[in-house]
Amino acid sequence: MTFDSLHADTDCDCLGGTFEDVEKLFARRISKPIMRPSDFYSYWDRNKKPQSMTCNDICMFKGVSVNEWNPETESSVIEKYLDGLRLKDLNTKIRDSVLIFKFKGSSGVLKHSPSKKDPSHYTFYKTDYFNIEDIEIIDTIELRNYV
Repeated sequence: MTFDSLHADTDCDCLGGTFEDVEKLFARRISKPIMRPSDFYSYWDRNKKPQSMTCNDICMFKGVSVNEWNPETESSVIEKYLDGLRLKDLNTKIRDSVLIFKFKGSSGVLKHSPSKKDPSHYTFYKTDYFNIEDIEIIDTIELRNYV
């Protein structure tokens, strides 16, 4: 696997402590019920840069946030995604969904990056040749079902 684009524009090494996982289920909030390539764009891909250009912040912005999905994490992940929606105007029709998926081999690597508020959080670093077909869709859950 190559990560030249991940390390472009920075001297930071974002791959310390990373690993590949093709077994666990993961979740990501997506803006529509159908997965699109843009659903796996990082902040950096969207030309958003951190205020503090520390290596930790740069690596977070270059990665894609995902959550481990299993019976123990399901309710807290749903609540996290609903909290994100509550910051928006809920008077509009909610189209956001939770994509449940697995990574296929050689799509990238993960780094467990938990916080007290979000213990199931991981940062996903895409390979240079990452493609949306590297995601195996397991299920899509519409968040409006929880509001």
